[in-house]
Order: sequence, then C-alpha cells, then structure tokens
Amino acid sequence: MKLSTIKSEGLSKEFKVVIPVSDIQPVFESKLAAYAKNFSMPGFRKGKVPAQHVKARYGYRAFQEAAESLIDKTQRQALDQEKIKALAAPKISVSKLENETTEIEYTLSVDVMPELPKLDLKNFKSEKLVPDVSDKDVQALIEDQFKDFPMYKDADAKAQAAIGNAVRADVVFNIEGKPQKPTKGARIELIEAQKDDKIVSALIGAVAGDEKKIAFDPIEEKGKKKNVECIITVLAVLEKTTVKFDDDFSKELGFENFSALKEHTLKSMLGSAEAKSRACLKRELLDHIDLQASFEVPFSMVEAELESILRQVKSELTETEKKETSDEALRKEYMEIANRRVRLGLLLSDIGNSKNVTVSNQELSQEVYRISAQTGTDAKKLVDYIKQNPAALNSIQAPLFEEKVVDVLLSEINLTEKKVSLKDLDKFYDDVLSSDMPEKEKSAS
Repeated sequence: MKLSTIKSEGLSKEFKVVIPVSDIQPVFESKLAAYAKNFSMPGFRKGKVPAQHVKARYGYRAFQEAAESLIDKTQRQALDQEKIKALAAPKISVSKLENETTEIEYTLSVDVMPELPKLDLKNFKSEKLVPDVSDKDVQALIEDQFKDFPMYKDADAKAQAAIGNAVRADVVFNIEGKPQKPTKGARIELIEAQKDDKIVSALIGAVAGDEKKIAFDPIEEKGKKKNVECIITVLAVLEKTTVKFDDDFSKELGFENFSALKEHTLKSMLGSAEAKSRACLKRELLDHIDLQASFEVPFSMVEAELESILRQVKSELTETEKKETSDEALRKEYMEIANRRVRLGLLLSDIGNSKNVTVSNQELSQEVYRISAQTGTDAKKLVDYIKQNPAALNSIQAPLFEEKVVDVLLSEINLTEKKVSLKDLDKFYDDVLSSDMPEKEKSAS
C-alpha cells in the first residue's frame, strides 16, 4: 500500500491510497481458488476444472471481492499508520478499479476525533423546580379548557330544533329495505358549519315525536348498487345550557365522576410540569458543559448540522419572510448554534460511552411506535424505512441516547428542590429555553 496526503485542514484529512498489483494478485488468486473448489462443468470433475475456465466464469466476481477486501483492509491500515481516531466511518471514493493486473487507487476522506476536554460538573449548581399544584389550579384548568363545551338540556316538548340546538334520537339505516343495527338515544348536534348536511338539514324545525326519512346515495356492494335510507325518530329537542362542572359533565367526557376527571387532570398537569422542569435543568446543564467545551470540531459536521437547522427554520418561515431573509444571513445567525450542537453531541456521546449508556431495542421500538402514532405513519412502513436508511435510525436513536446520558448526569448531581407555582414555572421555562436558540428543547441544544 502506498499512502500520500492530499489535504489536511484542521480535523479533516484526505489521503490517496494505491494498492499495488503485487498485493492484489495473492488475494485475487485466493478468492478464485475458493470458487474453483466447488466448480464443475461437463467433461471435468468438481474441483478439477482448468484455471482458465474458472477465471472466465468467476474472474470478475473474484476480483470485486478481492478489491472490496483490500480496500477495507488498507483503509484501516492507513488510519493506524497515521494514528488517526476516526470520528465516523471514512468516506471512500474509488478512482481506479480495473482488474487484478492493474493497481487500485482510491481517496480516503476522514474526520479526526478531536481531543475532548475533561469535564468537571462539581461546580454545577441548580435548583429543580417542583410544581406546587393546588386543587384550585386543577379546577381552573378544567374550567378554562371546557368553558365552551356543549352541554344540553331537554327543551320544551313543542320546541323546534334549530341551528345551535341538538336532538336526542333513535337512528337506524336501511339498506335495500333491510334494517341495520339501530343506535338508541344518539345526540345529534345541529352545527352551522354542517347545515347543508342531509341529516342536519332534515332535522331543522323537527319536534319531539317526529320521524324523518332521509335517502342517501346508493352504495355499491359486490358490483350491485343498493339503496340506503336513514330513519331518525326524534325523542327530544335539546337546547344549550350553561356548563356545570359536576359529575354529569364529567360523564360526558367519559369519566365516572368529577373527582375522577380532576385526578386525571392533576396527573396530566404534573407530567407536563415535570417535563418542563427537567427541560430547564437539561438546558442549564448543557450551558454549563458548553462553557468547558471549547475545542475544534470538524467543519463537515458543523456544515451538516447547519443545513439541518436551516431546513427546519426555512420550513417555518412565511413566504414573505423567505423573500426578506437571505441564506447568507441565516447561515451567519445559526452557525454558532450548529457548532454548539456538534460540540455537545460529541461530549455527550463520549460521556455516554464511558458510562456504558446504551439504547435497547425495546426503547427504540417504543420510540418508533410513538412516532408512528404521533404522525399517523404506518408502523411497519416506518420500521422498513428505518432498516433501509441508517441515517433515519440514527435520527431516532441519537436523541434517546442523549436523554439517557443527561439523566445519568443529573442523577449524579446533588440538586436542591424549589417549589414554584405553575405560572412561575412556565415563565422560567420560556425564559431559559428561548433565550438564544431557535428551538425550544430538542437535541443537544
């Protein structure tokens, strides 16, 4: 192997590697011999076919396998020879690959792992904000969330249904005159936006006791069109009433009683508050680490991270903002953020490895299914896509790994607790996480 340096800029290195014919021949012959052992053809016993026939049949394949093996071996030798600890898998660009009688040439591009500083977290001091949630807070949130919730009461027996009202009715569909399973006591709301709907329009002006027959467009089953009719028997006209936050209201939401609704709401509030409190701690921890993390990082990694940030930022700009904002201005604004993300990412990765932090297959699967449910993507299709795209797998695995490293670090720090109101926690959360970053929480930021 002949190795020569093409470029050396900071942590980015590029080499030219030449594999001479003298190194290629023995590997090629070994690969070819392996094929010869099991090769047979008319007139020759298995393993006794003349070399020229074996070469004619398997020569190209044997050479490709030999070249792949030699490139893999020599790129590792090159890194060892130059005492390089690669930050990621090197990029290989083959410039000459003909046959076993000609030398192989390729370019080896690699980002060198920077020398990471030793971190001292002994001086990191922060308070874990513990939300003080009162019964009054829970009640206030329920009332605010459901102040416009539609609650109804039975209107006068002679009252006519109108937009803004509702009816309680028995509903049954007939297909070709055959009744389907009926729905008893259904509540049908007469909403302005749906006034042209066949059922809503038919019920306008209805009173208790009315029966409405509504014809729908025929449906097709097994190549045959079948007539569809809906019969609605109005049991009562309902009029809106003031929302009362009691057991009846809670049952409308699917809870046994108001106490069960409050318990559910409290649990949700505490979960959200805990997530905000942890996000603040994480940000403060990363800021503390960042102050100790002044070291050179590969430009290619910063550039890739910057492009990722810019894609996100541009997707959130209005058309007017896009016209008024130049790419150069955006790059200048977010360059240091990209640099910070890369530095922190390398440090957290190093810390995680030193503390044997791993992401289990179960954790990865849970995250994939969470993303599937959140985005409405078919889980199987998402899994298949991830299997075929290592970058997609890393985009899911890396944040999980980072969160686990942060959890380990926070568990090793003696934190004092401070009780705060939800209002103060929200303000602190907004102040800390929006101070100078484009995103609110995600990744090493």
